[in-house]
Amino acid sequence: MHRTNFGPFNTCFHLHLTTKFHLNFSSSFVFLFAAQISNIHSLCCPKKHGTSSLLRLYVYLHHFRRSWMPMKASYIMELKSTADIENASSNRRVRHDFWPLDAVDPKNARFPCCIVWTPLPVVSWLAPYIGHLGICREDGAVVDFAGSNIVSIDNFAYGKVARYLQLDREQCCFPLNIAKHTCEQAYQHVERGTATSWDNALQASMQQFQHKCYNLFTCNCHSFVANCMNRLCYDRSLGWNMINLTALVLWRGKWVDGMSVLRSFFPFTVVLCVGLLIAGWPFLIGLASFSFLLIGWYLFGTYCVKNLIQC
Repeated sequence: MHRTNFGPFNTCFHLHLTTKFHLNFSSSFVFLFAAQISNIHSLCCPKKHGTSSLLRLYVYLHHFRRSWMPMKASYIMELKSTADIENASSNRRVRHDFWPLDAVDPKNARFPCCIVWTPLPVVSWLAPYIGHLGICREDGAVVDFAGSNIVSIDNFAYGKVARYLQLDREQCCFPLNIAKHTCEQAYQHVERGTATSWDNALQASMQQFQHKCYNLFTCNCHSFVANCMNRLCYDRSLGWNMINLTALVLWRGKWVDGMSVLRSFFPFTVVLCVGLLIAGWPFLIGLASFSFLLIGWYLFGTYCVKNLIQC
């Protein structure tokens, strides 16, 4: 079969087609390309289809280019619209994970995503910096480790909340998998236990502490809250314990009202005055020794002996 040779033009046309068409085009591109190749073949074979003309070939190529460009633009617009839909879906999912919290409502005992504190009977009379600690769900209900195998929900032990500190959920790490960690300690976080939401972290810690015995010196309410904070990896840290939690609440916590301040310090003031009147300065020395030994124990158990104080 005789074919008309256009020389350099034929080579350039072949390279143009090679660079413009790839395997990832849709079937419509393939059918259109095949039809145009058939027309071009008729131009290039004069014995079978008649006399060929360079002008007619140019017209065919021009019409082919004009019909291909809108389809390419449509294909690109379709890809962009799909990406926009995926991004919108992702944004909706993020907004759902971090739905707006209600305002703190002390009258109804609602403290969304807060650490809450209240004084302990007798113990707080001697050491007012020691109290009962709890952590709240996103709906504001208080969750606390109240005793052996007892984790209470919306029933804060030892009285009403006196002090609270609201935490920022944006400072937590909620990984869907090992590659989605926002903290720098991904593997340690997995070993400690992870969560996909704030309430999910509290629920996992509840299930763990429902099988633990309460002990004021080794496993108490602070241990439960520290476990939740480590599971949340709050502030990108896995080192939450009784000491830094107590310091956090004492330094940044807010008083609910004036009566809460009075309820926290009035018993201590009464005991201090009565002790000084009855025993004098030795009572003050004994009270200071009690505080020194108590703080020393928690420091020793937290930083010197691993796993002595559970978190």
